[in-house]
Amino acid sequence: MKIFAKAERIIAIALLVLMGIVVISGVFEVAYVILMELFQPPGFFLGVDDLFEIFGLFLMVLIGLELMTSIEMYLDSNQIHAEVMFLVALTAVARKVVILDAK
Repeated sequence: MKIFAKAERIIAIALLVLMGIVVISGVFEVAYVILMELFQPPGFFLGVDDLFEIFGLFLMVLIGLELMTSIEMYLDSNQIHAEVMFLVALTAVARKVVILDAK
């Protein structure tokens, strides 16, 4: 059982590192999209579609951060905390509502 516990811990740490890379990449993606949209004609104007895209990307980064938090909490206490998972699910639903096309 000790081998499985150690393997589980190594996998959780690897997931935490990979999620960190994804979140950092997501932050750069959000910054890139914002800058590209701001400097396209007519300049310094974001349309409704652009705002939905930016908000969707922003919420994806928040979901990644919450997942990182849940992995950290799991590493600390070896328990999955329901409130953090509920927060991730709630953020995911909010993202779906934000990017939902009204048509």
